[in-house]
Amino acid sequence: MSSDPTLDGMPLEITESIVAFLPLADICSLRLTARNVSVKSSTGVFKSHFRNKRIALNDFDRLEQAVYIAGLQSCSSLLESLTLVADRAVFDGDLQQGGKTRAQLLGRALELFCLNSTRGCLPSISLVVDGRVKEDRYSPYDMAVYMDQQRQAPQNERSICETTAQSFNDTLQVIAKHNLPIEDLNIFGNLSGDSLHCDQVTSLLAKADLSTSLQGLKQLSMSLTYYDANDTVHTQQASFGKTMTQGICQLLQLCHSLKDLKIHWYTTPPSLFNRNGSRDATQSEEHQLLTRIAESCQFSSLERLTLRGIHTTAPALLLFLRLLQLRSFKMEEVHLSPSF
Repeated sequence: MSSDPTLDGMPLEITESIVAFLPLADICSLRLTARNVSVKSSTGVFKSHFRNKRIALNDFDRLEQAVYIAGLQSCSSLLESLTLVADRAVFDGDLQQGGKTRAQLLGRALELFCLNSTRGCLPSISLVVDGRVKEDRYSPYDMAVYMDQQRQAPQNERSICETTAQSFNDTLQVIAKHNLPIEDLNIFGNLSGDSLHCDQVTSLLAKADLSTSLQGLKQLSMSLTYYDANDTVHTQQASFGKTMTQGICQLLQLCHSLKDLKIHWYTTPPSLFNRNGSRDATQSEEHQLLTRIAESCQFSSLERLTLRGIHTTAPALLLFLRLLQLRSFKMEEVHLSPSF
């Protein structure tokens, strides 16, 4: 009998050490060499490749790969978080490949991930924007340079506002259409300069029923703004600001089981102040955000709250906090204005 070591006879610890240096494609090839090797190379390192997945929303090939992986129960059952990446490159949203649209492929992938999940739901969904140059990122609290960056986007790229709007609408409409429950939803809350214009929340809720999908939501993180660089007229109308706030409240009203809430606010640039120095209607409504939420939403299960970049008043903040029984409360760049 030969005393030479064989791949099949290597101890589990050595096999795991080898696998740690291999990309996923090579690990998959290694698993095909022998039954014992397959078992030994399918442990922690291999499984870690499926716990956190990224899907490029604009890429047909990536979406098809996601559908394939989601259909493998042994892989998709390991999923803990799913990041949906939107690219700023201009593309035709209705384009088809193989008779299927991007929305159909995304819907099928999310359905399978949900079906094969050990939790019976989508554990975590995060929306992010990719494909931006370094100079395109700005302060997580100040939008003073937001207008210039939006208007200077190259012709082959959409603005950040357009990109976040489309990815938000496409994703949430798919989730609503298939009634997919979610535990954790992160809407551009990564402090990287991405934010969702509030009118997109109002618009989405008018055409999609998210009550089933959000009723079990436990964690919600949102990065929002009233400001749209392409619309400087409506932002100064009182009805505009109130409609935006109502949309946020309607979304929060659907989250009956919420335990962790993070609201990150991009403040309206000083350039939108009225010439006489007073705040426009949008900023006035921004100060009432917490009051509107307190008056219309009930958070019986909320334990953790994080507020970032919000402009409000001390009475509004106190009223909001009195209605909650929190275990953790964090504030960053929260500006308290005098109330009259």
